[in-house]
Amino acid sequence: MLKRFLLYGFPLYLLCIEYFVKFLLAGADGSDSLAISSTAPTIAAAGLSLLMPIVIPKPVPEMSEAVRKQYPDKKITIIGQADQHLINSAWIFIFVIAALWGYSLYLNEKHIESVLPGIHLRATWIIGLASYIVGVVHTEIKEVV
Repeated sequence: MLKRFLLYGFPLYLLCIEYFVKFLLAGADGSDSLAISSTAPTIAAAGLSLLMPIVIPKPVPEMSEAVRKQYPDKKITIIGQADQHLINSAWIFIFVIAALWGYSLYLNEKHIESVLPGIHLRATWIIGLASYIVGVVHTEIKEVV
């Protein structure tokens, strides 16, 4: 329980640190904004960081003696089929989310208020939240596989 709280609370820690740094760097006259406008790329980065450990295969029980005798001089690693599919999925999402993270940084830096039709959230927030949800889902599946 505590592990999940610490793991999934990571974006909140990043947001607090970001806000604290902005507070320290804000002008004494209060002219600089403390608005957390760049939080969506931060949340996307947190989702990306949740995906990175997924690509490490889970330990599999020892292989049988028959397999060991068949390949005596080779170092063989056995990966479960479900774990392999999850690893492949994680790699795909790592590249997609990294590209979307870069795009959200661009949107955020240019102050583009891109809103998708019918959804009243900025595109950067949709990218950030979707990335984080993908990371959480993959992490939870990895626990079961």
